[in-house]
Amino acid sequence: MLRPVSAPRRSSLALLALLALIAVIAAGLWLRSRDRVEIEGKLREGSLRCDDECHFELVLEGQPETRVRVETCIMPEALRDWPGTPVHVMAAGRWQGERQLLATALLTREGLSREGKSSPSPGRPPSCFVPARR
Repeated sequence: MLRPVSAPRRSSLALLALLALIAVIAAGLWLRSRDRVEIEGKLREGSLRCDDECHFELVLEGQPETRVRVETCIMPEALRDWPGTPVHVMAAGRWQGERQLLATALLTREGLSREGKSSPSPGRPPSCFVPARR
Protein backbone atom coordinates (compact mmCIF):
# COMPACT_ATOMS: atom_id res chain seq x y z
CA MET A 1 0.00 0.00 0.00
CA LEU A 2 1.21 3.52 -0.83
CA ARG A 3 1.92 5.84 2.05
CA PRO A 4 1.37 9.58 1.75
CA VAL A 5 4.50 11.70 1.32
CA SER A 6 5.31 13.85 4.31
CA ALA A 7 5.30 17.66 4.07
CA PRO A 8 9.10 18.10 4.49
CA ARG A 9 9.77 15.52 1.79
CA ARG A 10 7.23 17.18 -0.55
CA SER A 11 8.96 20.55 -0.17
CA SER A 12 12.35 18.92 -0.84
CA LEU A 13 11.00 17.33 -4.03
CA ALA A 14 9.46 20.64 -5.13
CA LEU A 15 12.78 22.43 -4.51
CA LEU A 16 14.65 19.76 -6.47
CA ALA A 17 12.20 20.06 -9.38
CA LEU A 18 12.56 23.86 -9.36
CA LEU A 19 16.36 23.63 -9.41
CA ALA A 20 16.21 21.15 -12.31
CA LEU A 21 13.94 23.51 -14.25
CA ILE A 22 16.28 26.44 -13.65
CA ALA A 23 19.25 24.35 -14.83
CA VAL A 24 17.44 23.37 -18.04
CA ILE A 25 16.48 26.99 -18.79
CA ALA A 26 20.04 28.22 -18.09
CA ALA A 27 21.51 25.54 -20.38
CA GLY A 28 19.11 26.50 -23.17
CA LEU A 29 19.98 30.19 -22.86
CA TRP A 30 23.68 29.40 -22.88
CA LEU A 31 23.37 27.23 -26.00
CA ARG A 32 21.33 29.89 -27.75
CA SER A 33 23.75 32.72 -26.98
CA ARG A 34 27.07 30.96 -27.61
CA ASP A 35 26.88 31.35 -31.41
CA ARG A 36 25.72 34.98 -31.29
CA VAL A 37 28.28 37.60 -32.22
CA GLU A 38 28.26 41.37 -32.23
CA ILE A 39 30.32 43.38 -34.70
CA GLU A 40 30.62 47.03 -35.51
CA GLY A 41 32.14 49.09 -38.25
CA LYS A 42 31.62 51.83 -40.78
CA LEU A 43 29.08 51.28 -43.55
CA ARG A 44 30.94 50.97 -46.86
CA GLU A 45 29.68 53.64 -49.22
CA GLY A 46 27.37 52.24 -51.92
CA SER A 47 26.86 48.87 -50.22
CA LEU A 48 23.30 49.21 -48.84
CA ARG A 49 20.88 47.04 -50.86
CA CYS A 50 17.32 45.84 -50.17
CA ASP A 51 15.34 42.82 -51.34
CA ASP A 52 12.10 43.92 -49.69
CA GLU A 53 10.90 45.67 -46.54
CA CYS A 54 12.34 43.03 -44.20
CA HIS A 55 15.53 41.85 -45.95
CA PHE A 56 18.50 44.04 -46.73
CA GLU A 57 22.26 43.79 -46.79
CA LEU A 58 25.27 46.01 -46.36
CA VAL A 59 29.04 45.79 -46.02
CA LEU A 60 30.96 46.90 -42.95
CA GLU A 61 34.46 48.21 -43.58
CA GLY A 62 37.29 46.72 -41.62
CA GLN A 63 40.03 44.15 -41.81
CA PRO A 64 38.47 42.13 -43.38
CA GLU A 65 35.24 43.62 -44.72
CA THR A 66 32.12 41.83 -43.53
CA ARG A 67 28.92 41.35 -45.52
CA VAL A 68 25.89 41.67 -43.25
CA ARG A 69 22.53 40.20 -44.26
CA VAL A 70 19.74 41.69 -42.13
CA GLU A 71 16.44 39.89 -41.67
CA THR A 72 14.36 42.32 -39.69
CA CYS A 73 11.63 44.71 -40.75
CA ILE A 74 13.17 47.46 -38.63
CA MET A 75 15.73 49.70 -40.33
CA PRO A 76 17.34 52.37 -38.15
CA GLU A 77 16.37 55.83 -39.38
CA ALA A 78 20.01 56.94 -39.39
CA LEU A 79 21.04 54.08 -41.70
CA ARG A 80 21.44 55.94 -44.98
CA ASP A 81 23.98 55.52 -47.74
CA TRP A 82 24.81 59.12 -48.66
CA PRO A 83 28.14 59.79 -50.34
CA GLY A 84 30.66 61.30 -47.96
CA THR A 85 28.54 60.68 -44.85
CA PRO A 86 30.05 58.02 -42.55
CA VAL A 87 27.58 55.85 -40.64
CA HIS A 88 28.81 53.62 -37.81
CA VAL A 89 26.79 50.37 -37.60
CA MET A 90 26.53 47.72 -34.89
CA ALA A 91 25.09 44.33 -35.87
CA ALA A 92 24.31 41.22 -33.83
CA GLY A 93 23.61 37.78 -35.24
CA ARG A 94 25.26 34.52 -36.32
CA TRP A 95 28.03 33.76 -38.78
CA GLN A 96 26.80 32.19 -42.02
CA GLY A 97 30.19 31.72 -43.57
CA GLU A 98 33.51 33.41 -43.86
CA ARG A 99 32.97 37.16 -43.40
CA GLN A 100 29.16 36.84 -43.74
CA LEU A 101 26.88 37.65 -40.81
CA LEU A 102 23.15 36.97 -40.64
CA ALA A 103 21.99 39.79 -38.36
CA THR A 104 18.83 39.84 -36.29
CA ALA A 105 19.56 43.23 -34.72
CA LEU A 106 21.05 46.36 -36.23
CA LEU A 107 21.81 49.72 -34.66
CA THR A 108 23.56 52.89 -35.71
CA ARG A 109 25.87 54.46 -33.19
CA GLU A 110 25.18 58.12 -33.86
CA GLY A 111 22.46 60.15 -35.47
CA LEU A 112 22.86 61.40 -38.99
CA SER A 113 22.69 64.95 -40.18
CA ARG A 114 23.37 66.20 -43.65
CA GLU A 115 24.32 69.79 -44.38
CA GLY A 116 22.98 70.98 -41.04
CA LYS A 117 19.56 69.37 -41.53
CA SER A 118 17.98 66.92 -39.16
CA SER A 119 17.69 63.19 -39.80
CA PRO A 120 16.00 62.14 -43.04
CA SER A 121 12.36 61.16 -43.10
CA PRO A 122 11.50 57.56 -42.21
CA GLY A 123 11.23 54.92 -44.89
CA ARG A 124 13.65 53.14 -47.15
CA PRO A 125 16.38 55.24 -48.73
CA PRO A 126 16.51 55.28 -52.57
CA SER A 127 19.65 53.10 -52.51
CA CYS A 128 17.60 50.40 -50.86
CA PHE A 129 15.59 49.81 -54.00
CA VAL A 130 18.64 48.39 -55.78
CA PRO A 131 18.20 44.59 -55.50
CA ALA A 132 20.59 42.83 -53.15
CA ARG A 133 23.17 40.50 -54.68
CA ARG A 134 22.82 36.81 -53.86
